[in-house]
Parts: sequence; C-alpha cells; structure tokens
Amino acid sequence: MKGEHKEMTKRFEEKQEKQIIKALNNVFTKTKTHISEATALKLKGVFLFSPCNVLCLEAKSEEAKRCLSEFIDEKDVTKNELSKSPPTLDYNSKEDAICKFGTEYLKVAIDIFTPIDKSIKLSISKDYPITLEDEHFKIIIAPRIDADD
Repeated sequence: MKGEHKEMTKRFEEKQEKQIIKALNNVFTKTKTHISEATALKLKGVFLFSPCNVLCLEAKSEEAKRCLSEFIDEKDVTKNELSKSPPTLDYNSKEDAICKFGTEYLKVAIDIFTPIDKSIKLSISKDYPITLEDEHFKIIIAPRIDADD
C-alpha cells in the first residue's frame, strides 16, 4: 500500500516461540521493564546468565534476540552490562571428556532447541563447561562439581 512501509522481520513460528519462551521461564524471570524487540535487535550481544551463573545463553539470531528481550531489564542495557562477552572456551583437550552436568540445566537447553527441530553442535572437554549451539542460540553450562569426586 502506498505510504506504508512493512518491516521485514525474522521470527520463529508462533508455536516455536511459545515453546522456547516456556523453556526460558524455567530458569529466567521476565522483567516488568524489559527491553523492546527493536532494542534487542540493535544490541551486538544479547546474553542471559542463570541466577547461579551455571548457564549462559547467547542469542545468535534475530529470532533468538526477540525471544530473550522480555528477560532483559532495560536498566541492564543502560548500565552497558550487555556489552560483556560470554566466556570463550578451548575444547582442545587430549583427555577423555568425563564431566557432570546438572540435568535441570541440560533439560532447559534441550527444551530451547527442541522447537527449532534442527541438529545442534556440542562441544565438551574434561572439567570444562559444555557448549550447545545452533544458528539461533549458544548455551554454555558449567560442570557440576561434587565434593565426593
């Protein structure tokens, strides 16, 4: 139509997005003063860290940034906290990868990836965090450290 400009946006299908947000709600809390989707799209890095810093979730695509926007408080953006980078990990270990991970966090990761229905890349090394990623999300989960090991 004349005079109208329809913005092309990348989104998950409605059912996928609802399932991903439901999975996010298992670890993260939506904020009342969350950032807008437009703000999320402008940010270079969009990350969520679980309350215990066991799980780091990075949005890698526009679709993923839109999903995470409701969980990011606008005051965190103004304090420039989202300019932090997630940890970079080197998985070049020659040892067998034997680690323990909390099933509650692995379940959240699987619940986030399942609606997208694509394969994920898994990186793991002895006593290192595990990284699961696809084109939309990158999830880093710290290993569980038990005193009885």
